[in-house]
Amino acid sequence: MTTRWERVARAQAGEDYAAAYADRFRQQAEAGADVHGEATLVTALAPPPSRVLDAGCGTGRVAVRLHELGHPVVGVDVDAPMVEVARRDAPDLEWHVADLATLALGERFDVVVAAGNVLPLLEPGTLGATAAALDRNRGRLKGLITDFHTTAHAFAVQEANLRTAVGELPSTLNASMPALQALNESFPPLRSLASE
Repeated sequence: MTTRWERVARAQAGEDYAAAYADRFRQQAEAGADVHGEATLVTALAPPPSRVLDAGCGTGRVAVRLHELGHPVVGVDVDAPMVEVARRDAPDLEWHVADLATLALGERFDVVVAAGNVLPLLEPGTLGATAAALDRNRGRLKGLITDFHTTAHAFAVQEANLRTAVGELPSTLNASMPALQALNESFPPLRSLASE
């Protein structure tokens, strides 16, 4: 069974999508782009050595940078080829292949990062279970970092390709705001953090 993310990634980059994804960010960084905004934001919210769970870590870009900034970090993704690239590039970090909806690491984290496309590309009907699983793995949760604005913009730019690749993606885009609200309700501590 393939995931929604795998279907999109394979349609865009072919079977070697994991390496292509990692290469795209390397090329952007080499061209001078700041590809570490999520890690910078986490560090501003929760200075090192706050423990961070990179939920939906992909090839490890965010987790590796967090580690460089002094955070203990664990990366988790359902996509084995993506995690293989992360393990190859950063073998000293802790990586897990697991579904966020059933995640049970038995560890506690100060911050959960779900960067980029993670939440919009969850399988249909799994947002509540994912939020509950992430909640079970938190300690004094200082923040849940997501980037719906950038994600929605990127999807809009690629709408024609994505409509062809994944027929259900437009409904996911339309559902982004209710999903964000449901996630916010699943993490009561975030509401108090946001009001501070």
